[in-house]
Amino acid sequence: QDRRRPPEVIQAQDRAALCEELRVRLLEHGAQHVAVLRPLVAVHEALSKEGWDRVARLPSALLAKAHLQLLMLLGREPSASLAGLADRLRLVQTAAELREERNRRDGVRDDDQLVVVDGVETDLRSR
Repeated sequence: QDRRRPPEVIQAQDRAALCEELRVRLLEHGAQHVAVLRPLVAVHEALSKEGWDRVARLPSALLAKAHLQLLMLLGREPSASLAGLADRLRLVQTAAELREERNRRDGVRDDDQLVVVDGVETDLRSR
Protein backbone atom coordinates (compact mmCIF):
# COMPACT_ATOMS: atom_id res chain seq x y z
CA GLN A 1 0.00 0.00 0.00
CA ASP A 2 1.12 3.51 -0.75
CA ARG A 3 2.42 5.16 2.44
CA ARG A 4 1.54 8.60 1.11
CA ARG A 5 -2.19 7.88 1.18
CA PRO A 6 -3.95 8.70 4.45
CA PRO A 7 -5.36 5.71 6.40
CA GLU A 8 -8.90 7.02 5.86
CA VAL A 9 -8.45 6.80 2.09
CA ILE A 10 -7.09 3.27 2.32
CA GLN A 11 -9.99 2.21 4.57
CA ALA A 12 -12.55 3.77 2.22
CA GLN A 13 -11.02 1.98 -0.77
CA ASP A 14 -10.93 -1.32 1.11
CA ARG A 15 -14.56 -0.88 2.14
CA ALA A 16 -15.58 -0.03 -1.43
CA ALA A 17 -13.84 -3.16 -2.75
CA LEU A 18 -15.50 -5.28 -0.07
CA CYS A 19 -18.94 -3.84 -0.87
CA GLU A 20 -18.38 -4.48 -4.57
CA GLU A 21 -17.47 -8.12 -3.95
CA LEU A 22 -20.51 -8.61 -1.72
CA ARG A 23 -22.76 -6.89 -4.29
CA VAL A 24 -21.53 -9.22 -7.03
CA ARG A 25 -22.10 -12.26 -4.82
CA LEU A 26 -25.64 -11.14 -4.02
CA LEU A 27 -26.46 -10.51 -7.67
CA GLU A 28 -25.17 -13.96 -8.63
CA HIS A 29 -28.09 -15.42 -6.70
CA GLY A 30 -30.76 -13.70 -8.78
CA ALA A 31 -33.99 -11.97 -7.80
CA GLN A 32 -35.56 -14.99 -6.11
CA HIS A 33 -32.68 -15.29 -3.65
CA VAL A 34 -32.08 -11.60 -3.09
CA ALA A 35 -35.45 -11.41 -1.33
CA VAL A 36 -34.38 -14.25 0.99
CA LEU A 37 -31.00 -12.60 1.56
CA ARG A 38 -32.60 -9.33 2.65
CA PRO A 39 -30.68 -9.10 5.95
CA LEU A 40 -27.37 -9.43 4.11
CA VAL A 41 -28.55 -6.89 1.53
CA ALA A 42 -29.37 -4.50 4.40
CA VAL A 43 -25.82 -4.88 5.72
CA HIS A 44 -24.45 -4.23 2.24
CA GLU A 45 -26.56 -1.10 1.87
CA ALA A 46 -25.56 0.25 5.29
CA LEU A 47 -21.89 -0.51 4.75
CA SER A 48 -21.74 0.93 1.25
CA LYS A 49 -23.68 4.10 2.05
CA GLU A 50 -22.50 5.04 5.54
CA GLY A 51 -19.84 2.59 6.65
CA TRP A 52 -19.31 0.46 9.72
CA ASP A 53 -20.86 3.05 12.05
CA ARG A 54 -24.20 2.53 10.29
CA VAL A 55 -23.85 -1.26 10.30
CA ALA A 56 -23.23 -1.11 14.05
CA ARG A 57 -26.63 0.59 14.54
CA LEU A 58 -28.58 -2.19 12.81
CA PRO A 59 -30.68 -4.53 14.98
CA SER A 60 -28.81 -7.53 16.36
CA ALA A 61 -31.40 -9.99 14.98
CA LEU A 62 -30.83 -8.65 11.46
CA LEU A 63 -27.06 -8.82 11.94
CA ALA A 64 -27.32 -12.43 13.16
CA LYS A 65 -29.30 -13.43 10.06
CA ALA A 66 -26.91 -11.56 7.78
CA HIS A 67 -23.93 -13.27 9.43
CA LEU A 68 -25.48 -16.69 8.89
CA GLN A 69 -26.29 -15.85 5.27
CA LEU A 70 -22.74 -14.66 4.67
CA LEU A 71 -21.36 -17.89 6.13
CA MET A 72 -23.58 -19.85 3.73
CA LEU A 73 -22.24 -17.83 0.78
CA LEU A 74 -18.69 -18.46 1.97
CA GLY A 75 -19.42 -22.18 2.17
CA ARG A 76 -20.21 -22.19 -1.53
CA GLU A 77 -17.25 -20.06 -2.62
CA PRO A 78 -14.57 -19.02 -0.09
CA SER A 79 -13.20 -15.48 -0.10
CA ALA A 80 -10.64 -14.01 2.27
CA SER A 81 -12.20 -10.54 2.21
CA LEU A 82 -15.73 -11.83 2.82
CA ALA A 83 -14.40 -14.09 5.60
CA GLY A 84 -13.01 -10.93 7.20
CA LEU A 85 -16.42 -9.32 6.77
CA ALA A 86 -18.03 -12.30 8.51
CA ASP A 87 -15.63 -11.98 11.45
CA ARG A 88 -16.28 -8.27 11.82
CA LEU A 89 -20.03 -8.74 11.38
CA ARG A 90 -20.05 -11.20 14.28
CA LEU A 91 -18.28 -8.67 16.51
CA VAL A 92 -20.72 -5.94 15.48
CA GLN A 93 -23.63 -8.28 16.17
CA THR A 94 -22.36 -8.96 19.69
CA ALA A 95 -21.98 -5.23 20.31
CA ALA A 96 -25.54 -4.65 19.03
CA GLU A 97 -26.87 -7.32 21.39
CA LEU A 98 -25.15 -5.60 24.31
CA ARG A 99 -26.48 -2.19 23.19
CA GLU A 100 -30.03 -3.54 22.93
CA GLU A 101 -29.81 -5.23 26.32
CA ARG A 102 -28.53 -2.01 27.89
CA ASN A 103 -31.31 -0.03 26.20
CA ARG A 104 -33.95 -2.49 27.43
CA ARG A 105 -32.54 -2.31 30.95
CA ASP A 106 -32.49 1.50 30.84
CA GLY A 107 -35.90 1.78 29.16
CA VAL A 108 -34.46 3.44 26.04
CA ARG A 109 -36.08 2.87 22.65
CA ASP A 110 -33.78 2.01 19.79
CA ASP A 111 -35.50 3.76 16.86
CA ASP A 112 -32.51 3.74 14.55
CA GLN A 113 -33.57 0.94 12.21
CA LEU A 114 -32.70 0.48 8.55
CA VAL A 115 -35.67 -0.11 6.27
CA VAL A 116 -35.01 -2.28 3.25
CA VAL A 117 -37.21 -1.46 0.29
CA ASP A 118 -38.54 -3.92 -2.26
CA GLY A 119 -36.39 -2.37 -4.99
CA VAL A 120 -33.18 -3.77 -3.54
CA GLU A 121 -32.15 -5.66 -6.68
CA THR A 122 -32.49 -2.49 -8.72
CA ASP A 123 -30.32 -0.64 -6.21
CA LEU A 124 -27.65 -3.33 -6.39
CA ARG A 125 -27.63 -3.41 -10.20
CA SER A 126 -27.40 0.38 -10.50
CA ARG A 127 -23.90 0.54 -8.98
